[in-house]
Amino acid sequence: MRNGGEPVFRSVVIARRAAALAALAVLVLTGHGERHDASGPAAPPPVTAIR
Repeated sequence: MRNGGEPVFRSVVIARRAAALAALAVLVLTGHGERHDASGPAAPPPVTAIR
């Protein structure tokens, strides 16, 4: 029974991690996209400071 249960448990853990990563990726990309528009003018100064 252990051999049959371990793969199922691992697949469940992997599925949960994949779902969590996908949700975080969507939130980060969506939030970053909205913030990027607002912070667009603020982005150039750090670039010139690096130069």
